[in-house]
Amino acid sequence: MERFQYGLLDKNEREIRVFRLRPAACRDEPVSGDLITVSLNKQPKYEALSYVWGIPTPAVDILVGGLPFSIGPNLHGALLDMRQERTPLLLWIDAICINQGDVFEREHQVSMMREIYSQARLVHAWLDEHIDSTAKPFREILRLRKRGPANFDALSFRSVIGLFWAAIPFLFYSATGIRRELTNDPAFWDPVIRVFDNEYWNRLWIQQEILLARKVVFHCREHVIPEKGLFRFQDALKSHNDGVENGDSGFGDIFEMNMPGYFNTLNEGRQHVAYSRASDSGAAREPDLFFKLFLDSCNLRVTDPRDRVYGCLGLLGTKQRAQITVDYSFDLNQTYAQVFRSHIYETGNLEFLCSTIDSAEAMPHTLPVWMPAPEKGSIFFYQEIQRHKRSPPPSQPVGVISTDGTVLSIKGFQVDTIRRAGKNEPIFYRPILEWVEEVQAMNRELNPHDALDALWDKPYFAELFRFGCNDNTYWHIWHRRPPTSSDLKDVLKEIIVRSPGEAGKHDLDLLVLREGVTDQHPDSDIIISMCEAVKSSSFFMSTTHQLGLISASNAHLHAETGDLIFIVLGCPKPLVLRPTDGGSQQFLLIGSVVLPHMMDGSFAESFLRQKGTHEGNQDMRMMNIDLI
Repeated sequence: MERFQYGLLDKNEREIRVFRLRPAACRDEPVSGDLITVSLNKQPKYEALSYVWGIPTPAVDILVGGLPFSIGPNLHGALLDMRQERTPLLLWIDAICINQGDVFEREHQVSMMREIYSQARLVHAWLDEHIDSTAKPFREILRLRKRGPANFDALSFRSVIGLFWAAIPFLFYSATGIRRELTNDPAFWDPVIRVFDNEYWNRLWIQQEILLARKVVFHCREHVIPEKGLFRFQDALKSHNDGVENGDSGFGDIFEMNMPGYFNTLNEGRQHVAYSRASDSGAAREPDLFFKLFLDSCNLRVTDPRDRVYGCLGLLGTKQRAQITVDYSFDLNQTYAQVFRSHIYETGNLEFLCSTIDSAEAMPHTLPVWMPAPEKGSIFFYQEIQRHKRSPPPSQPVGVISTDGTVLSIKGFQVDTIRRAGKNEPIFYRPILEWVEEVQAMNRELNPHDALDALWDKPYFAELFRFGCNDNTYWHIWHRRPPTSSDLKDVLKEIIVRSPGEAGKHDLDLLVLREGVTDQHPDSDIIISMCEAVKSSSFFMSTTHQLGLISASNAHLHAETGDLIFIVLGCPKPLVLRPTDGGSQQFLLIGSVVLPHMMDGSFAESFLRQKGTHEGNQDMRMMNIDLI
């Protein structure tokens, strides 16, 4: 039997197809409709569907133009639930409107995803979730919708000034009234929790589909929930949790959805889209946003891992999107490399080399060692890195990535070598007394005549912990100046001396300490900040008689005796590199380090000032480095 065949689209006219879903008086009637070709240049009127593809089997045949066309069971269920009795719906649906068998068409349509969803009059978000829309929690949702201010309409903002004025009523409402809306017992909201716990929210493509929409209506099977109700409830819950001491409101964090990047709520994400649109007209934007979205997509599901790049393009400004080629013939290295070329171009730095790892999240991969990625469980402490001044970059780009995406060519100079590496385990999770004994042994090796407790009086020891504290963030959170080395020294001494007695055991670690600290503790802010500063680090000793902290960049590579410490131009922290057998300038990235007297770019600045003078270190030469 003849099956439906696609025609060609005109890329120059920015053509798309929309599906005209025919009405049906009875649910049992077969799903049928027609495909209509329209040009986005002519501002066509259509709506769009956002849903989870789900498993493709058992496939269901519908009729498109009177001919059989196979779709998955999830899409079939969505069309049955949304189909009207008398009125046709004009819908853009990716599985039907894109010829999935034509790679070139798919690439072109993916590159237009931002325009497709932002120009749609309405986005229908379909969740395979049964609810009782007459239940009291959903009536409360409607009450929130009616009492609150108008929802953020990201499409109405064209400038930062417009954003500021439009945000005032929302912020005022959040601060003065929305917290008081959630006065019921947390169990009362279980039906709403189930909606937010649906697998729909974990799909990466969903993020931009919802955030780019002018207006959204949520379908929980045949029941409809207005977007403003869900958006406001999420804002109310976040405001409620933020206002409860220690964050313990009984509600948990189920509503802080895993959107790519740092969006805790839907409205926060839509505000970002508004700023992104403002940036298209020349306003300021976040140059490292692409890297954040990419790395923080680790908890979102994709069928094709390349969509971790392509699936967040709609959330970027025009200039950043123009740097990315949507090409499904690229392998994963080539696709991911585009993120880092964009980052180098936009920021002029190599801060992504300071990423560390969460080994619990690591998955099998064949990516280059230098490249942070969701598959590796890579994490990036933005606040810590932003504290450091970057080394002065050369006039040319600070890094060049090979065409195949496997090699990153940079410049730097060796400043030290690892003499002894501590235990390969982050000190955050090790018993405090265990790593204290390890550091004391290193200090005795460096300073044989020191007393046992002399370590606490060493300024550089406290400095290791101080470098993790961002001054501005510290003031914002704790409303006081950041801790000095002297502050940290006193707190460290108290923790280390008293930890066995206070805990009643010898296996107290910083994780337990941080979770056990209360606001009543006089040094709670310092203790928590200090713990976060060393969360993924371990100690080492260098040949120049210094103690340092290293944060590993890969789960299977750990610091060893003989590894080299480099200052790399454009990177905010020194790096530990290991030579390979592939050539004199090929290295593996082991991790980034904290070394007193080599932070904040001071060492690199001194070197560059002395370069070419008699005072310069003749043994220290700028090197070409290929990270593989």
